[in-house]
Amino acid sequence: MGDNKEKPKTCVKCFHVAEEKDKYCVRCGTPLVNLCTKEDSPNHKGCQAKNRPDAAFCAKCGSPTVYGEMGLTN
Repeated sequence: MGDNKEKPKTCVKCFHVAEEKDKYCVRCGTPLVNLCTKEDSPNHKGCQAKNRPDAAFCAKCGSPTVYGEMGLTN
């Protein structure tokens, strides 16, 4: 109990189980976290929020997500 360990990240494309420190899948190169694609610009401070693996659009700002742009969401 009281275990604060994150569960292992699994690649949404090839289902490889990644190591805790990995940011990208070592087998296929897919990002292991579905981030918002809204970047910092003069008109927007950027978002880069973490989203659920099935999110095609950011729950925080509505911009496309990385997985959405890669066609990895249904």
